[in-house]
Amino acid sequence: MFRRTGLLLSLLCSTLATMNDCSKASSLGKITALTMDPPAPVSGSWVTIHVDYNLAKTVTGGKATYTASFNGFPLTPTTDDLCADLLNTNTPCPVSAGAVSFLGLSQIGDGSIHGTLVATTTWADQDGSEILCWGFTVRI
Repeated sequence: MFRRTGLLLSLLCSTLATMNDCSKASSLGKITALTMDPPAPVSGSWVTIHVDYNLAKTVTGGKATYTASFNGFPLTPTTDDLCADLLNTNTPCPVSAGAVSFLGLSQIGDGSIHGTLVATTTWADQDGSEILCWGFTVRI
């Protein structure tokens, strides 16, 4: 019985997304909390990314860079205008220095793909300094 229970727990745990703070020590933002809801998304589901952080200075512009790989194969990275990406979130530009709570909504896959997705988001400010970096690994 324990062997089956252990296997079941192992399988359940392997479906949860793991989140990580990949920010440099010199980043302008210091992440204090990082979560994904639901914590075990399936292909095609929408997830909320929640990032609490302390920001050292006000951000009025910058770039957002997104990198990803699927089943170990790298996907083409993209770089967007940070303020354009934040426009329809709870923290549009300018983002004031101090405590910030960011909520973002993303779709994980399209419902037809299954495998392991590894993704990273890196924000840089108007001067090119890194604000934050976070990533996740999820099996969908």
